[in-house]
Amino acid sequence: MISRTAEYAFLALAFLTRNRDRAVTTREIARATGLPADYLSKILRSLRKQGILVAHRGIGGGFALARPPEEVSILDVLSGLGEKLPQTDTCPLGIEGHIKICKIHRTINEAVSLIRTRFSALSIAELTESMDDESIRCGFVQVPITDSIKEND
Repeated sequence: MISRTAEYAFLALAFLTRNRDRAVTTREIARATGLPADYLSKILRSLRKQGILVAHRGIGGGFALARPPEEVSILDVLSGLGEKLPQTDTCPLGIEGHIKICKIHRTINEAVSLIRTRFSALSIAELTESMDDESIRCGFVQVPITDSIKEND
């Protein structure tokens, strides 16, 4: 449900939160987090366009948080990256005659609604408060679903 792009954004924001007293270059963030600089640059530009980051030019320039990390929610970041949490109002299978969504899809919508509520209440500050330099460097544990399924079969 959370893309690699979003995970990279959270790691960059964690680093920016820990260094909020100054602007930080893309290269510095990439070096500290182990993220690919070119891709990170695109992510940071997207977050700047959405008002989550500000960019400073010149000597001492780079990116900084546009507002305190306590005021930036996980949902703000996901929305800023153009990511949407799944929700359906019609039969996702496209079956004719299914005017209402079935119980399973209604249950999924309810779960997504709970996630949306939690993500809108969880700030970048809360997400990153227990992260140290080492956890920012190694990031999130990323096990593709297909790999974990194959191992368990």
